[in-house]
Amino acid sequence: MGGLGDHTGGYQKYADAIPLVFTTLPRLQESGPLEAVWWRCGQSQWETLTDALANPDDIEAWHQRDKEERRQRDE
Repeated sequence: MGGLGDHTGGYQKYADAIPLVFTTLPRLQESGPLEAVWWRCGQSQWETLTDALANPDDIEAWHQRDKEERRQRDE
């Protein structure tokens, strides 16, 4: 279980997913590997490698959003 299509509590399980990221040699030569030269399949823009590999709707991101919402409610 735990595939890409499993939704649980507002987040997505990515245990079985492998992100596919691409770039081009000209982009790497012009900007370097730390800039927004990476394209992740399913995304709509060039990103840094860190952002391209992140899952904005996984359990870790959900915990961060939940923590921020709780902090705002408590203020």
